[in-house]
Amino acid sequence: MNVKLKERIAPKAKHSFDLADGVEGQLTLATGELVTVFENTDVGDVKIPLIVSHAHTKSNEDLGMGKGWRLSLHQRLDGVTTGNDDEPSEFVYIDAVGEKHTFTEYYFYEDTDGRKERVTKDQVVVALDGYMTVDIDGQVYEVERDFECDTMNAHLSTKINDLTGVKFLEQRNENERQLNDQIKNIEENLRDVVAIDSKTLDLDNDDFVMHKLSEDNSVENLESKSKEFLSALKDGKFGNDTIILEKSGIAQIDKLIMQRRLLNRQKESITSQDATLGIQHNLLNTQHASLSVQQNTIQQQRSALELQHRMLETQETSLTNQRDALFIQDEALQIQHRQLASQRRGMESQSRSLHSERDRLSRTFSCPNCASVTSTFAQNVANAGDNTNFERAREAAQSYAPFTFSGGVTRPFTSSVTDIHRCNACSTEFPRKQTELNHQRNLLGAHLGSSQLVSAGGEGNVFTQAALINQQQNNIGSTDDTANSQRNALRIQREDINRQLSHMFSQLSANSAQDLDLATQQDNISNQQADIRIQQADISRQREELTNQQTDIDLQLNNARNQFSLIIKQGRRRVSFACDMIIDYVNTLEQRRKFLKQHPKAVLIGEGTILGFGENGRFNTIFNDDENYTSIVWGEIETNAGRQDRIISVEVNEKVSVLNYDRDGLLESLTCYNGQRVIYSYYDGLLSEVEYCGLDEKILIKYAGADIVQVENTYTKLISEMSYENNRLTGLSNQSYIDKISDSEVLTLAEPKEVTKTKISYSVDGLAYASYIVIDVENENSMHYYLNFDGSLSASFSKNCDGSFTEKPSFSLLLGDNSNDIERRGKLWGYSVNELEGYDYIEIDRNLAVEGHVSITAADFARFEGITEFVVSASTTIGKHERLERSFHTSFRPELDSRAWPHAFTLIATVRYEGFLPERFIGSFDSRIASKQFLALPITIDKTKRLSSIAIQQWMPFTHPLRLTPMLDDIRFTPCEWSYFEEDEWGNET
Repeated sequence: MNVKLKERIAPKAKHSFDLADGVEGQLTLATGELVTVFENTDVGDVKIPLIVSHAHTKSNEDLGMGKGWRLSLHQRLDGVTTGNDDEPSEFVYIDAVGEKHTFTEYYFYEDTDGRKERVTKDQVVVALDGYMTVDIDGQVYEVERDFECDTMNAHLSTKINDLTGVKFLEQRNENERQLNDQIKNIEENLRDVVAIDSKTLDLDNDDFVMHKLSEDNSVENLESKSKEFLSALKDGKFGNDTIILEKSGIAQIDKLIMQRRLLNRQKESITSQDATLGIQHNLLNTQHASLSVQQNTIQQQRSALELQHRMLETQETSLTNQRDALFIQDEALQIQHRQLASQRRGMESQSRSLHSERDRLSRTFSCPNCASVTSTFAQNVANAGDNTNFERAREAAQSYAPFTFSGGVTRPFTSSVTDIHRCNACSTEFPRKQTELNHQRNLLGAHLGSSQLVSAGGEGNVFTQAALINQQQNNIGSTDDTANSQRNALRIQREDINRQLSHMFSQLSANSAQDLDLATQQDNISNQQADIRIQQADISRQREELTNQQTDIDLQLNNARNQFSLIIKQGRRRVSFACDMIIDYVNTLEQRRKFLKQHPKAVLIGEGTILGFGENGRFNTIFNDDENYTSIVWGEIETNAGRQDRIISVEVNEKVSVLNYDRDGLLESLTCYNGQRVIYSYYDGLLSEVEYCGLDEKILIKYAGADIVQVENTYTKLISEMSYENNRLTGLSNQSYIDKISDSEVLTLAEPKEVTKTKISYSVDGLAYASYIVIDVENENSMHYYLNFDGSLSASFSKNCDGSFTEKPSFSLLLGDNSNDIERRGKLWGYSVNELEGYDYIEIDRNLAVEGHVSITAADFARFEGITEFVVSASTTIGKHERLERSFHTSFRPELDSRAWPHAFTLIATVRYEGFLPERFIGSFDSRIASKQFLALPITIDKTKRLSSIAIQQWMPFTHPLRLTPMLDDIRFTPCEWSYFEEDEWGNET
């Protein structure tokens, strides 16, 4: 571990006295306060020595040592926060004798050259993770925080984890982590602890009373809650049969109750489902019965259809037979018809032949004017060929004949050779020869079927044959009509039979379709019945499954009840476990408190030794790099005023020394690990007697108010009496009961005699601090102290009774620069002077005129050959004047002249050389200090130059009210060794 310590500090100046042998008095020169210290015993060892001592101040702090007393173990390190800062910006260290030292924070960074530079807190940028930076001219640097103190040589660190290599701290940090983990685990368990009266706890009971150890699951006040819970548990306030469960157990109970509710609902649902399935099964039975009835009905319908079908088939057979008979009759009639048709065709052929002849005959004898008569006649003859109109044709032919033949046929013309014939139709007359007429008659007779020549009266044979033929045709037509009528009747019968057959076929088809539909219905019904049987089987399976589920639910309920009973049994067993856990928690918290009282959270690092302070600021450890440590153990003790914190032991490398206290909380004894013991007695709360057991030695102490006025050592028979004025020590008398000591005995006196008497004088009365203190031991030497403005020592020396120095004086000045300039803040500067032994000094006239001077010539330097460093030392006492808060003591820096310090008057030494410019050295007094001041003005002689003289003069500002009456004392010129330094805050000389 490498820690940079400030090399030069400025502690408050002190002077020590021996009081009654074994007791030390430490006088703070600036305040005049006496601190009385005596040693108790050494509780340490060779590796890490530790002497426990008592110290008395005027403090009212009650540390259990008696009013105003403290142990050297009662050191403290208290943090001071300012504004809204979470971390202290300042620490106040109270040392072994109660003196306070302030450590102030500062911030710095290392520049690119590795040089450390200060920055103000306002310049620092802090990230969320605490990382600090500063921006200097666009360059970002990492910033670190540290603390400094001007009154003691130690380094303060609040980053314990950064102190690597110190195994004691590493082990302590690990122990703290383990304790915290242990407490955290117990707290997690305690937050889950719940007390229940088992009488109210039942699986079928939804409401039961719970008593939680921590209602809000927080660890706040968990210790007090745990103690109250433990007390209530032991007193039976939670019930006569209390069980302890964790919240997980409560959750398990809630789960079981919810499971019970769910299972009961499932049972109800199963019962409801089973009832529903039963109803469905019954409905399916009803549907099945209904379908069976429908099936029977359909079967009956199909049987009736089948009977009807057979009847229709019989009718069909009968009608088919009838139709076949009709077909036979029809075929016979068709044969007859064909025969008659054949006959008629023959007759028609004859008829057409006869008609043709008649037609030709008609055209031959037709009128040349009205040929249409012949056409009509011919048409009538032609029409007579039709077997149905034969007679009508014949009659028509006769009615329209143009002339009449013989045999009843009218002849229209007159018979002569050149007769003039007249047409009966048109009355046209034309001549016709007889020969021509006869020829036409012959032709007509031959055509009409007569082989004989037709005479004028033979025209009727053709028409008679035609009429016969027509008659036969009419007969055949009549026969054919009769046959046709029969055929039509047969056709009508056949059509009726066909209609009956078609209707029958329709009925058969309809019956078949109906039967098919009924068969389909039967199949559907069969399918429905099969589906119903499947549904019934499925319902039966479901009901069986529901029964199995209900059995499982009953098993689960029984299992839940068994688990419930098991939880209650476990809860009864956990009562003692919970009690032990609470006790363990309280004990572990107490152990951690004790540990934290011992575990350092901040340290003061000296040379080879580290002082550790706990989170409450108490001093609890001393350790070094060699793994040796001392623990100052704090604990609570029972007193008449209640429990109080006290140091109860000191452990040095596992060697334990014990401190015991009485019922008033006052230290009763200190017993060292080696058996040595010190006993303490009190009077009216004040420490009055200290007894060292086994040594026959006591220290007796008397008081006047808060001041110790007498200390007596019963073993050495010495007494020290102190006197005070204005709360400052002004006198000390050491007395002894011993008259003389021989080889065989010690002769004592009835009343003590005075051995030494010391008078302490302070040059300034009523000031915050004295600048000049003289401790004058009667008939012996006297000590002279000069103080800086902050109470630190500026110069000190001792004188014999005749005023001569007992030894060469030593002077020093150490100041911190308190300017507002950030570049200069925190810098340290000063000088030290030591007069050389073996040389006489040059006495200088102390009554120098104002602005006059005294010269030391080169001849005067002959005695100091080879010496280059000298000091002009002087003292003065200026009248009392108003004192400002800051006073300047001395400086030889040229820039600090009268314009910068108008209150100062100076002592100037001007060194002159031959052929060179003179050099000036300036030392300043402060006229605001009304007490005696001391000035040591260092001078350096350049050996490379030839010295001419040194002029020494005093100078004052013209505005100074006392410039005409200065007075210097003890001014002289002396060879010395001196050095001047100016350092930055890191100890680097600038």
